[in-house]
Amino acid sequence: AECLRGVEHKSWKAIYFRRTSPELQQEIIPRAEALIRSIEGLERSRWSQQYGRWTFPSGARLTFSHLEQEKDKHKHRSAEYTLVAFDELTTFTEGQYRYLLTRLRNSHGLTPLVRAGTNPGGPGHDWVFKRWRPWLDPHYKIPNWQSLGLSGPRPAPGEKLWYLTHPETGEDIWVPPGTPGALSRCFH
Repeated sequence: AECLRGVEHKSWKAIYFRRTSPELQQEIIPRAEALIRSIEGLERSRWSQQYGRWTFPSGARLTFSHLEQEKDKHKHRSAEYTLVAFDELTTFTEGQYRYLLTRLRNSHGLTPLVRAGTNPGGPGHDWVFKRWRPWLDPHYKIPNWQSLGLSGPRPAPGEKLWYLTHPETGEDIWVPPGTPGALSRCFH
């Protein structure tokens, strides 16, 4: 449903990923169709099996895709997405995730978003845990947490942290809200 957030805007382009195509075909695409067909105003939406894409009356698009191989991320080299959604994030590599983040942009004033859902375990468990460690690891200490505007030494579920990515190491640096160029992250 989150992928439908901006379908009234013609420049809305969402993409929903599962690791393999059969995972999309078996359950995700049929559930999406049932949802879309149940929403008033979206009856004229068109599905293209060839492109794995819904096109909405406004011109907005929702595409379903997979990243079975690491190299599949490069199929999105020149793409522009307003929302990138990962289902079962721990089945993806960190390289695939970070690469798709570079495709998030919108030149029409819409705020780009990334959403991910997952369960513990899987080949990507360690990198996913590390990325959301402030919310997940009770022993993790956030440096200078007082300056970050947090209500406690750890963020509460749904509470945002702001970060910059170190240009040389690729590590995230937690910064205060309002820091120029900072992006936000939260965990629910």
